[in-house]
Amino acid sequence: MIIRLFRISSIITTANRYNGLQNFANRDKFPGYDRMQNFWESSVRSQTTFTVIKIFQAEELIYCTIVITLMI
Repeated sequence: MIIRLFRISSIITTANRYNGLQNFANRDKFPGYDRMQNFWESSVRSQTTFTVIKIFQAEELIYCTIVITLMI
């Protein structure tokens, strides 16, 4: 379980790092870009976190189902 949590956090940090690189590369494209980029970045970050949490919950559900089946 600890390994899975570590894997999830590494996925999130990788996504954040990628967003940061994109922001740095495109900073001087046009006025108001920063604001739009920040909005996009935060939405992507929350979406990534949400997806990862859904995956984590699905894994938990599968493990619980297996354990309950074995107990019966």
